[in-house]
Amino acid sequence: MPVVLVHTPPHAALAALLQATADTVGETLGLGPGDVVATHVPTGGSTTSARPAPVGVWTTATWPVLCLLGGPREASTMDAARRAAERAVIRWCEENDVTTGGVWVQWLTRTP
Repeated sequence: MPVVLVHTPPHAALAALLQATADTVGETLGLGPGDVVATHVPTGGSTTSARPAPVGVWTTATWPVLCLLGGPREASTMDAARRAAERAVIRWCEENDVTTGGVWVQWLTRTP
């Protein structure tokens, strides 16, 4: 069962972001309902070098970071899930008029 950790500042539409991310990853991997967990990990703020930014709000310095935790799969399958999760976050940002500098997504597997 993959778990997606969604690191972002708080937002009123956060539940929709988590649902879209879990649904998209599940569909991409061909999993059934309830087979993907998405969990919010709140961030305190983001800034870029030499450009102070307010804490706890979405700015162009905000990069949502998604960590997909799951077992090893074919590289193309993991890449497809990463790309799908990134698109889900970008779509959510557009739908919620959220400014972001980009999205960082990685797939992590357990080490033996």
